[in-house]
Amino acid sequence: MYTDEEMQRATQTRVNRAGMTLVELLVVLGILGLLAVLLLSSLSPSVKTAQGASCQENLRQLQLAWTAYALDHEDQLPPNRFHPVPGTEYGRSAPGSWVVGHSRLDLDTRFLRRGVLFPYLPSYQVFKCPADVSTVDHHPELASTRSYGLSGYFNGEPFPELQSRYRSTLSAIMVPAARFSFIDEHEQHGNGFFLISPEELHNHDWYPVGLNHLAARRHNLGFNLAFADGHIERLGILQPSTFLPGNEGGPDLTRLRGLIPLQSDRQYPIQE
Repeated sequence: MYTDEEMQRATQTRVNRAGMTLVELLVVLGILGLLAVLLLSSLSPSVKTAQGASCQENLRQLQLAWTAYALDHEDQLPPNRFHPVPGTEYGRSAPGSWVVGHSRLDLDTRFLRRGVLFPYLPSYQVFKCPADVSTVDHHPELASTRSYGLSGYFNGEPFPELQSRYRSTLSAIMVPAARFSFIDEHEQHGNGFFLISPEELHNHDWYPVGLNHLAARRHNLGFNLAFADGHIERLGILQPSTFLPGNEGGPDLTRLRGLIPLQSDRQYPIQE
């Protein structure tokens, strides 16, 4: 039979064994933290892959809506116009265009509803790439509402210098598999009108720079494109400095220039 003193010592021993020293606790927490980092690292590529696939599906839906609009409107492509925003350097997509507003200025989704494509795909999520974390100017708490732009060569703003490349009807697009329509747009922009300056205007007084808008870099240094025939592609960026504000050239710009309507399309129609 144990004495009271022996029982107390035995109880205290069990408590000490069941407990944990501060050093042991820190070791366990460190191990758990390391496991969390390893788990997140292993999930990161999967998350990026899923975001890229979702972005491509968004572009596919936009392209289908764009085509459906033309079929419903006697071959006319959705308008793609803009007007200046007083006091800013921005041009806001004009009423009656495929989309209205500017993603860096719009505080909510009301402008998405005003675009002529919204009745064809009434889902706000379709207009936003899941990897796009940009926010509204002066409102960091508000996520921007749109990530995509539409090639200005398709029923875009009527600049006389570009008339030979413009296409206002679906049937006028020659080699549609080689002409991009929607593009994953860089966060610094937000106008629905996306324009790549052609080579012949690179040193023109009217437009001395090579890029008007920039492609995104969200998908493992790449961006997604929809084409007029309906297919979607991801283009990896060949020279990362090309798609940074202030840069105007490089192999990526050359490649995009090859995907806009050509002047020769009108003179020598090519049938696929």
